Amino acid sequence: MTHVRRSVNASFNFQSVLGLGMLELGICTSLALFGILIVQVYLYYLRHADSRLTRLLVGLVLFLETCQTAASVQALFQWTVLLENDNNKPASLPGVIVCVALDAIVALLVQSYFIHRIHTFTANTSLTLLLITLAFMRFACAITLSIESFLLLHLEPVHFAVQDRFPWLISVPFATGAGVDALIAAALCWYLWAWKKDEVPTMHT
Repeated sequence: MTHVRRSVNASFNFQSVLGLGMLELGICTSLALFGILIVQVYLYYLRHADSRLTRLLVGLVLFLETCQTAASVQALFQWTVLLENDNNKPASLPGVIVCVALDAIVALLVQSYFIHRIHTFTANTSLTLLLITLAFMRFACAITLSIESFLLLHLEPVHFAVQDRFPWLISVPFATGAGVDALIAAALCWYLWAWKKDEVPTMHT
């Protein structure tokens, strides 16, 4: 298995369409989504009067998303301007690592908010504990991944250094994150269905 990864690393061209090209498309897409987020937050503060804690949470998430967007733009600038003539660009940069850490924090905050809402209207302790466990597992793995990536920066441009040493740190956050999001969506859809049938009371925020 190690031999396969090394051969892939030897033939991988980071400046190809599947390397830097896909990263540029992803960052440009995230910038567009960030613009939509700003509009959503503005409309939220304009039209809703939730609790002070909820409004502070929305502001915190916006601040963290702003920092993440700035970090991704910094990484793109470094790849395409500062390292323009470097034919062996590093795939991992400090800005990319910061994005991973900030994404983990934002995901934990948002998922925790919805887990709290689910527990409020279901009072299902088992489901709540399962969601909390998966959410914190994703957070811990993502933070560990960012730390290990930072510690292995000196190996760049060996693009698969982290994958060779800690492949589970990449797969576990994706799996647990998808599981938490799917369970949260299913629980919220069930509540909406039950609420329309007047089987559960309206939950006030």
